[in-house]
Order: sequence, then structure tokens, then C-alpha cells
Amino acid sequence: MQELRQPELARAYVPFQEESVIYPPDEVLKKGTIYSELYKPYCEPAKLGVKCSFKPSSLLEELTILDFMAVDLGLYLDTHPEDTEAIKQYNVVVSNADKIRTQYEKQHGPLCSFRSGSNSSMFTWIDCPWPWEESANFSVRGEC
Repeated sequence: MQELRQPELARAYVPFQEESVIYPPDEVLKKGTIYSELYKPYCEPAKLGVKCSFKPSSLLEELTILDFMAVDLGLYLDTHPEDTEAIKQYNVVVSNADKIRTQYEKQHGPLCSFRSGSNSSMFTWIDCPWPWEESANFSVRGEC
């Protein structure tokens, strides 16, 4: 009887990310990355007659962009932990996001039940818009 061998798992090839141009904040959500070398569009907006433009019009949009940038920079730093320029950029983005988050929460209430304390004798998290409510979200205009 012939012995059956275990099939070998597939091996992924992931090229090592080199230093690349970082997109400005008003382009990162539209492109899905902050790094120019990682941008691989599924469609070209100009060929479809779509003008893609995105400028944050609210604190929530600004915060979303900054949090997105922090995640992207954090992923980069996972594989490039000694890149001091990226560390500086990460610290600036996180600091700016914290300022915007504080400003937003003062105006609109807490974003997360576990991140913000309650300033009254009642837990007010339930009074804020829930993530599935339209008032708690925004749309990115000019998507492909």
C-alpha cells in the first residue's frame, strides 16, 4: 500500500516594501493606502468619467483619515521597526487624531463606550448615534 503524503501549503511571495511617497490625507481613503507603491487601482476614475475628490468636511471624516493613516503606518512599522522617519510620522498622526477625537467627543459625545468616561451620574453612551444610523456615518464622494 502506497503512503499518502500531506500536500504542501501554498507559499506566498510578498515583496519587501521600500520607502515610498506618502499620499496626502485627502487622498488616503480614496486610494485605500497611504503608500504610493501599494496603490493598485481596480479602475481608473478618469477613464470612467468620474472625478474623484475628497476633502474632509467634518471632524469625523478627519478622524477617520487620521486613524486610517495610523493603522497603515503601524503596519509598515511592523516590518520596518527602525525607520525613524516613519516613527515620527506615526507619532504626529496619532497625536493629531487624539486632538480631533477629543474635539469631536466634546461636541458629539463618545465614539467608543470603552474609551470615554461619562461626565454625569448616568452612562450616556446609549444616547449617541449608533454606527448603523446615518447620522453616525459619512460617505466618501467620488468612489469608483
